[in-house]
Amino acid sequence: MSFQETPESGGQLPGRRLGHRPPDDSGMGVASLVCGALVVPSMMVTMFPASLVSWFTRPDRGRSGREWVASTVFFTAPVILTLLSLIFGLVALGRAPRRSTGFRTGAVGLVLAGLEAVCILLPSIPRGY
Repeated sequence: MSFQETPESGGQLPGRRLGHRPPDDSGMGVASLVCGALVVPSMMVTMFPASLVSWFTRPDRGRSGREWVASTVFFTAPVILTLLSLIFGLVALGRAPRRSTGFRTGAVGLVLAGLEAVCILLPSIPRGY
């Protein structure tokens, strides 16, 4: 009894020919790049709800202790997108062959997310925003 899917003994595996390159799967790299590119627009979108929250949580005099709410509203979407970009980029670097398109787009997504985190998100931490 012989099945057509299984190779005979000594035969080559189907799809594994000499010189055959598997198709380049760059989906995770592209996802990393897209998430990294959406960080700044997400900050522009969350600016308006954060302004409203800031307006409603600030007291007339003194401190209320709820100043962190506006920062949380403002930075939630950018932080999530940055983390997704980092995760997708690392997965793309781990799965893709070294000189493939998926590897390159994953590396660009990682660099973009890292630069955005350093330039946009980290300077706000020492100020307490």
